[in-house]
Amino acid sequence: MAAAWLRTLEAVLVEKSGLEQEWQSLLETNPSHARFQNSLEWKTAVAKAYPSLTPAYYILRQGGAAKLGLPAFYSKSLFGKRLVSLPFCDYGGFVGSPSQPEAAFLLDAIRKKFSGKLEVRLCQQQPSFAKSCAALEEYGLHAHSHRHVAFVELLQEKQMWEGLDKHARNDVRKAEKSGLELKVEAKGASTIELDAFYSLYLREMKRFGSPQHSKKFFALLSQQLGPKGKFLLLNAYSPQGEIAGSLIGLSSPTCGAVAFNVSEPSLRSLRPNDLLYWTALQKFSAQGLPLADLGQVQVDAPQGSHAAGILAFKLKWGGKPYARQVFTQQPCGKSGAPSATGASKLRSLSRVWSKLPDSLVEKLGPWVLARVLA
Repeated sequence: MAAAWLRTLEAVLVEKSGLEQEWQSLLETNPSHARFQNSLEWKTAVAKAYPSLTPAYYILRQGGAAKLGLPAFYSKSLFGKRLVSLPFCDYGGFVGSPSQPEAAFLLDAIRKKFSGKLEVRLCQQQPSFAKSCAALEEYGLHAHSHRHVAFVELLQEKQMWEGLDKHARNDVRKAEKSGLELKVEAKGASTIELDAFYSLYLREMKRFGSPQHSKKFFALLSQQLGPKGKFLLLNAYSPQGEIAGSLIGLSSPTCGAVAFNVSEPSLRSLRPNDLLYWTALQKFSAQGLPLADLGQVQVDAPQGSHAAGILAFKLKWGGKPYARQVFTQQPCGKSGAPSATGASKLRSLSRVWSKLPDSLVEKLGPWVLARVLA
């Protein structure tokens, strides 16, 4: 009986089979799973910006009908060959609700095509989180707790405003009175505003000691998602015309995400991040989206640390943290790094990166990012 059931299943690679429309239909029938990182637009932008990453978006079909999907990219990194769902994202995972046999069939097919370590990133807020965790554990993958992701329940603007704590409202008022000028590009980014964002993003990523995405990557995201109203760029300028902060939001039918946010340290007294976040939440709410993804936070951050400041900032908007689980083929440390050796490499890279010349950072950053941090 089991053998007969298995014969009704097939796993197909979207890229090779010309099944983009079938993938889109799978997202439409599972709208709560249709986050920006599962979209074909995201897949296209990543693949074009990073040729070293191979798309591996798979569909599980039964009797010719799509039942389940798994978005992933294949890479050859300093940690060896890896298949990750999803790189550059806090979480990926299944589109649909997987049973253990279905997940096993799909993963077996993927691993026959792509050798190397398998990594699946999940978030507790995802609708199929419990079933996905159970299926991956039964398959033999190891679960590792990681940083959380903060989500805000979006309401109508007036209700959201009244629901904020008084400190958040005061910070927004201070930002509005500080003389900041806000440029809003809701359907893609102009070259001028994208360049302004990237100049600040590049400086801040270097300061953090972390390799950065290429400008081409952001331009592709704007081109792919902008015409569909899923790309939002907000730039805040000081009264003297200096860029004080910038935010890129990416949206799906059920969730808006603060995907990238940077600010100029010397201008933070103007509260640019408060103006950017409040504007982004307003825009997401106006689209009728029920959720906003504010990105990962460290819930056990030491008091007074930079991570603790980020946690407090995201929670003041009403954010609720949901745990991440990273599933890999072998045990690893609490940090979620692939291995102790890999974690050491990342720390060494961070120490060196902030000391490199700007021109070298701009050129090498995307290359290193795709091969080390993806």
